[in-house]
Amino acid sequence: MRVAGSCLRLHRNALSRRVVWAVLGLVVGLASLAISPAPAAARPSLVLALGKIKKHRVYKGQTLGKIAKRYNVSVDAIREANGITKGEPIKPKDLLWIPPKGDPDGTATRKEREKAESKGEERRGAPSTRSTKRSKRGGEAAKPRRTKGDIRVHLVQKGQKLGTIARDHGVTVEAICHANGIDEKKPIRIGQRLVVPSPTDEGGREAHRLVEQGSHDDGTPLGGKVPGGPIVNSWESYAKKPSRRRWVKLEATGGRRFEGLAITSKGNPTKKAEAGFAEVLSTSGGDSREIHPRLIALVAKVSDTFGGRTIKVVSGYRNDSATSGGSKHRKGRAIDFVVDGVPNTVVRDFVKSLDEVGVGYYPNAHFIHMDVRSSWTYWIDLSSPGQSPRYAGFWTKKAGKARRVRFAKRGESSGSDAE
Repeated sequence: MRVAGSCLRLHRNALSRRVVWAVLGLVVGLASLAISPAPAAARPSLVLALGKIKKHRVYKGQTLGKIAKRYNVSVDAIREANGITKGEPIKPKDLLWIPPKGDPDGTATRKEREKAESKGEERRGAPSTRSTKRSKRGGEAAKPRRTKGDIRVHLVQKGQKLGTIARDHGVTVEAICHANGIDEKKPIRIGQRLVVPSPTDEGGREAHRLVEQGSHDDGTPLGGKVPGGPIVNSWESYAKKPSRRRWVKLEATGGRRFEGLAITSKGNPTKKAEAGFAEVLSTSGGDSREIHPRLIALVAKVSDTFGGRTIKVVSGYRNDSATSGGSKHRKGRAIDFVVDGVPNTVVRDFVKSLDEVGVGYYPNAHFIHMDVRSSWTYWIDLSSPGQSPRYAGFWTKKAGKARRVRFAKRGESSGSDAE
């Protein structure tokens, strides 16, 4: 019995030692798991926790201040994220990392950028590799979708946004907005025609010049030589059926006003319209003369096209010494005007579609000139009110085709080509 009891005590002691060692092993194992780093794939990203990092390609004319304002971050945060010292300039085509809101000082973004650059990603001052990516089908570099000097016209489709359009054409949203004179924050419309600059046209400046001009330098409509078709009838989105056809509302300074039927069904001015137009288009001193019947008809056509909106007269009949003797204003054949609620570029495009008219576009004086003449003529004057003319060019149309007749030097007299 004593031997049996001793064996039982030894067995119990051995079992107790095994349990103790097992518990100690479990504790040590748990402790090692707690202090060992998690696998890289399982660790949550610090940057993802702070917010999404954006990348920005610098174009000509941009500053750190403008970029910071756009993304609602501080200039110092962008400098820190990209390793830019104070006073160091940025250059067009630089790639900038934009810190998220959760990284107000840019330090976390800087660490992520340095990691990416150590793995061979594009650096800030390095040339863009966007157009040299490998093709999926072979080893040759994929060709850019756009060619040098190419300008396209894009018809907005359902569900499209400025960002997707810019990405599809390989340009920036800012370049499209500048080219078309639109606000990036305002929505675009289905069916709207947008001029898309060439990727080599930094900031869309050249495209903007052509949009302001209304055509290519040789007079052909924008888009007429490239896919997408010409920008024609750009005024159609503003066109509206009038409540009464040939009914005109005309206003000028000093309270002068005419409202009534301007043209009969046979195409002739009414007596009331002849008297009303002569009064509204008179000088500030009250001098007036008979207005050409076809000018009244042209004004009525503009009114009908834009739903009978009020037409505000900037200038009509002139008899002052500053007006040349050949001016259509002296002969009652010209009017400078704006259409209430319609952009001048839209009015310009409509008037340019008419035959036997003179069309003057004054982007800095903010009105459209229209006159009666035997051959279609179009010109651009960059002067501001009170300045001498600064013509950007003249176009005339013969045999149904527009051609550029000359490029006037700054301050050159218009002679018989304009007004």
